[in-house]
Amino acid sequence: ADQSDLSVNYLYNLTGKKHKPYIIVNTYKHEPFPVTWFNTKSPAPMKAEIRKLLEAGKRVLVLTDSQKEKSAYGTYNLEAEFKKDFPLLSILRIDSKTLQDPTQLAYGCLANINLVLKPYPLVIPSPSCNTGASIELFDHYDAVFLIGKGSLDSLISPMRLGVAP
Repeated sequence: ADQSDLSVNYLYNLTGKKHKPYIIVNTYKHEPFPVTWFNTKSPAPMKAEIRKLLEAGKRVLVLTDSQKEKSAYGTYNLEAEFKKDFPLLSILRIDSKTLQDPTQLAYGCLANINLVLKPYPLVIPSPSCNTGASIELFDHYDAVFLIGKGSLDSLISPMRLGVAP
């Protein structure tokens, strides 16, 4: 894990052994990708951009930091809003409720997340998807958005991706 020299030296000294630790340095540098920031208190401009992309037949991943029905920007309300705008669009909502309910499309999907996500042009995961899931669909999404409220100071979005980081 990313450790400082202080941490490594502390652990080394605790062992009491006189051997050098084996240290691996990750030097990988990914290709840069364009990022657009919406510096606004309202996600309206971001949602307008998502609508434009969906109308053009693009695949979009919309990450949010909330799931609750009382959250205007949570998975539940975002799904309802986009279903209203695009009634024929296949949307996958992934949150604690849909992951645990056998009647939901997202039920148990974390084990095979990359296979499950592929057919959906719009996927809206909550932080429930953060632990134990690694989305590795490179060159799959045309845009990735993050709507962050609460712990984040402002709304952050979209990373226009050719390759998902």
